Amino acid sequence: LREIPASESSGGVLNVTLTPRTRTVLIGGRKVSSQTYGPNLMGDSWVISPGDQLNVNFRNRLPVGYLPSGQWADKWFQPKGGHTNLHVHGLHVSPNAPSDDIFLDIPSGSNYRYHYAIPADQKPGIYWYHPHTHHYVDMQTFAGQAGPIVVRGGLDNVPGIGNLRDRQLFIQNTMVVGNTTTASQSEVPAKRIIPINGQIQPKVDIHPGESQRLRLWNASTERFIQIRPTGGEYWILARDGNTLSHPQRTTLLQLGPGQRAEVLVRAPGTPGQYPLIQTYFNQRPTPFGKQPEVKLATLSVAGPAQDPQPVPQDLSVQEDLRGAPIAKYRRVDLQQDPGIADFYVNGKVFAAHGKITTMYRMKLGTTEEWLIRNHTPEWH
Repeated sequence: LREIPASESSGGVLNVTLTPRTRTVLIGGRKVSSQTYGPNLMGDSWVISPGDQLNVNFRNRLPVGYLPSGQWADKWFQPKGGHTNLHVHGLHVSPNAPSDDIFLDIPSGSNYRYHYAIPADQKPGIYWYHPHTHHYVDMQTFAGQAGPIVVRGGLDNVPGIGNLRDRQLFIQNTMVVGNTTTASQSEVPAKRIIPINGQIQPKVDIHPGESQRLRLWNASTERFIQIRPTGGEYWILARDGNTLSHPQRTTLLQLGPGQRAEVLVRAPGTPGQYPLIQTYFNQRPTPFGKQPEVKLATLSVAGPAQDPQPVPQDLSVQEDLRGAPIAKYRRVDLQQDPGIADFYVNGKVFAAHGKITTMYRMKLGTTEEWLIRNHTPEWH
């Protein structure tokens, strides 16, 4: 398994430069033309601490006329123009410029300086960065414009976890037509692939009986992933930056689009190759919704055996909100037109980019209870 290059904060500050542009990258050893932040399919890992200052020198060098194979300029696919922006997914930072303003439009050839004040109470865990410009998100994320963010602390300080070997698995979902990545689900033949750290079906080396800490990102815009291990024992430690009170033993790990999980794995005592399988399932009633059973990676167990270590049982103290006063009850209905023409939330279509519409206003620190109902034929 390839290690992801990391940029780490020092003295409370992390300065990075991000340059989206078309590049030739390797996906599973194959040269492919794509839109990326650097020489690899995924961006570098940003490692920060609560209270840090994150500064991003953003340089948009996407060509104005670039329209990847399989795309056309309608409301569902990336129009020409090379517009983009940046979103730090999950970080509790200001939504205003020059911080996490998702309505910002950075044209091709333009530069912008983002400044993020990471709050002192930011939850440690794993997050990620990607574009958020309407009409462009799907294609640009498919093409590789995404990278991991790690916030130090939390599980790092738990004995029996913080001292384990730390493995990052950044799972992406893309399609290749010829030698070009594309988000199109309409052009065939296309090869749908699930790279991990830019590799296809990498091997995660581990000793018999050894425990390791796996950090997994589903850096996809729409693909659900269900991972079924074929060997070893697995415990979920955290989801989306939220550390669980106690580890949860699992035999099937499900990650929705954009979701992250931290997992403790204990290798089998017998050396061998143990695949991590994406199970077959159908997330929507179309040919493109069928997710075939494929091998994502392999737990490669070899070398001197280690004595199995106990799994820590107390990870964090979570506030129990079940008895908290409810400030507001809300109902959210997800709907779509037949033929996937339009999607609705409570009967309203998402506003065009640059038009800000507010569905709910909530007061920070209050507790609400939401009933969410999915009336569509696909997973959400």
